[in-house]
Amino acid sequence: MSIENRPLSNMNTYVFDNLDSTQNKARELIDANTPLPFLVIASQQTSGRGTKARSWLSPVGGLYMTAVFEHLAGDDIAQDSMDITKKVAISLKSSLEQYTEGLFIKPINDIYHADKKLAGILVEIVQSKYLLVGIGVNIDKPDLDTAISLKELCETDIEPKALAVDIASILKKDLA
Repeated sequence: MSIENRPLSNMNTYVFDNLDSTQNKARELIDANTPLPFLVIASQQTSGRGTKARSWLSPVGGLYMTAVFEHLAGDDIAQDSMDITKKVAISLKSSLEQYTEGLFIKPINDIYHADKKLAGILVEIVQSKYLLVGIGVNIDKPDLDTAISLKELCETDIEPKALAVDIASILKKDLA
């Protein structure tokens, strides 16, 4: 159920308590002719995914979002996806560095601190004209030894929607 539908960061924003996947909801909104750009945020995902159809653990306490833009690039969708993923990784790292230092990009779609994953990216191009940028950020500590949270790194509470607005603003500027 949508708990919010209002503009954040000059984008229509759809906020949900629980979704199977923000990427799936974004596809539904595309099919419903939702005006671009828009943002989908969930407090929890039951079937979040990463690259190569890997599952993404998405419990309450993280940021799970998909930003949808018009895709304006060329005919080589696989190359476009790789190039866009690299740009998104740089933008996401920049956004997260407002909160902590020592982050690096583990090519091509993960943000790490030391040997632990903080965030992941999934870029999909749909119908050759829609760019879906899925991002998951561990805000509170997930139950994985291989992950770290933003809260652990900066020792302060982070509000997921505020972080989503920061990230979406940078993405909108960097992907224009």
